[in-house]
Amino acid sequence: MNFVASLTRGPQTPPEDDVITSLADFMVFGRYTILIFMVHLFDVSQMGLSYTYPTYSYYFPKIQTCGNLTFDEHSKIRETCVAIEREHFGRDQCEPTFENGFTSMPAEFDYYCDGMAPVKTAMSIQMTAMIFGSVILGQLSDVWGRKPMLLLGSGFTAVFHLGASFTNTLTMFTVMEFGALFATGGVVTVIYVYLVEMMPKAHRLWPSMVFSDSPAMMASAALAYFAGDWRTMSRIMAAISIPHLIIQAYAFESPRWLVQKGRFDEAAEIYAKIDEFNGTATPERKLILKKLIEAEKIKLQCNKNSKAKKYYVWHSFANREMTVTNIVMGFNVFVMALSYYGLMLNMETLSGTVFMNVFIMATLCYVFNCLYGIIDFTIPQVGRKPAYITPLLLVLVCLGTVVVFRVFDIFAPTIENIALLTSTAIVAQQLSVAPMIGGELFPTPVRNASQSFQQFWMRIGVVVAPQLFVGLKAWPVAPYLVLAVLNLIVIITFGLFVRETKHSELVEHMPAKKTAKVVAV
Repeated sequence: MNFVASLTRGPQTPPEDDVITSLADFMVFGRYTILIFMVHLFDVSQMGLSYTYPTYSYYFPKIQTCGNLTFDEHSKIRETCVAIEREHFGRDQCEPTFENGFTSMPAEFDYYCDGMAPVKTAMSIQMTAMIFGSVILGQLSDVWGRKPMLLLGSGFTAVFHLGASFTNTLTMFTVMEFGALFATGGVVTVIYVYLVEMMPKAHRLWPSMVFSDSPAMMASAALAYFAGDWRTMSRIMAAISIPHLIIQAYAFESPRWLVQKGRFDEAAEIYAKIDEFNGTATPERKLILKKLIEAEKIKLQCNKNSKAKKYYVWHSFANREMTVTNIVMGFNVFVMALSYYGLMLNMETLSGTVFMNVFIMATLCYVFNCLYGIIDFTIPQVGRKPAYITPLLLVLVCLGTVVVFRVFDIFAPTIENIALLTSTAIVAQQLSVAPMIGGELFPTPVRNASQSFQQFWMRIGVVVAPQLFVGLKAWPVAPYLVLAVLNLIVIITFGLFVRETKHSELVEHMPAKKTAKVVAV
C-alpha cells in the first residue's frame, strides 16, 4: 500500500472546494483509481485472450509437403490448395505435413483446403455469440448493476474455455466457444462504461489506452508458443481467470449507476469509502458530498423522463442528435471490427509465423495506445476527433499500398506484412477508443444501452470477418479494397456527425422531450 501511495501522492490531492460543482469533480485520482486500473487490466486481459484465441485455435498452418509437392514459407494457402488439387485430381488425396509450431484445431481434426469453408462458417457462428452477449448483459447491467454483470461474464468465460478444451469435434468446440464469447461479449460492453463512470474527469480516456488488451495479445503469442496446442492454451486461459475474479469482487459498484437508479444512500456510502481508500476523506469533503447527493436527488425528481422509468436500447435514439450519433458510432465500430478481425482471423494469408505476426501486431498496437494516451493527457488541445481520425488516414495508406502491390503483382511480402500488421494494430486501438468516446456521448440512463447498440454492430463485423477472404477469394485484391473504402467512409462520417467530447462532463440525465441536443448537467 505504501508503494501505491507513493505512486499517487501528487494527484491524490483533492480539488479545491470551490471547484467541486458535481460528482464528476468530486472524484480524484488516488489509490482507488489504481485499483480500478488493475480491475480494468484484468478485464481487458481476459477479453484480449478470448478474442485472440480463435487466431490460434482456428489457425490453418501452412502446408510444407503433400506427396511429391513441396512448398516454401511464402506460398499462399489458395495457391497451395490449387496445386494439391491439380496434382491429385481423380486420385486419393495426399497426406499433408504442416509447419512446426502450434497444433491448432483444424490441424488436429484434419481440416485443410476444402475443409477451410466449414471451419470459417463455424467461426462465424461462434462469433454471433458476442452479439447476444453484448446486448443481453449490457442491458442487464443497466438494470442490475455493472459489477454483477462483470463477475458473471468473467466467470462464465473461464468455465466455457475450460469446457472447450475437452471437446473432440468441430461442432462441440463451436458450442463451447459460443458460450465463452457470449460471456466475453457482455463483459466488453460493460467494462468501458464502468471505467468511464469510475474515473475522474481528466482521466477518462488515457487509462483505456495504457491498460489495454494489447499486452494480453502480446502475451498470447508467448502463451500459444509454450502451450503448443489449442487444448492446453484454453485450459491456461481458464486458470488465470481466478485472480481476476477475486480482484473484481473486491471493487465497488459504480456509484454513478446507483445515483441514476435513485439509490442515493448507497452511492454516498461508496463515494465515502473511495475517499477513505484514497486517504482524502475530510469533514469538508463529507459535507460537500452530502450537498452533491442532495442536488442529484433534486435533479432526478425534476427530470420527468427519469422518474420511475426504465430505459432500453431504443431510448438511446431519443432525439435526432442521439440517433445520428448512435448510427455513426455503430457503423464506425462495425468497420473497425471487420478490419481487425478480418485480418486477425486470416493470419494464414501473411508471411511468417503466426506467433511473430501476432506479437508484432500487438506490440505496435500497444505503442499506438500509449502514444494516444500520452497525447490525450499532456496536450489538452488535441480533441477526440483529430486523435481518432488521424490514425485512420495511415490505415488508408497501408491498405492502399497492399491494393497497389496486388493489382500490379508486385512481390514484396515484407512490405505487405508491415502494412497489414500496422493497419491491424491501428484499428485494434480504435476499437478501444470508440467505446470510450461512445460512453461520453450519451446520458447515464442509456449509456450502456447505446453501447449495446454499438457493440451489436461491432459483433456483426466480427461475424462477417471470417468470411471476408473466403467470400472474396475470386479476386484476392477485393478484401483489401473493400476495407480501404469502408475506412474512408468512417473518416468522413465521424468527422461530420460526431461532436467533440474532450473536457466535457458526463451527461447524467436524459434530455427533455423537446430538447434538440444532449447537454451536460
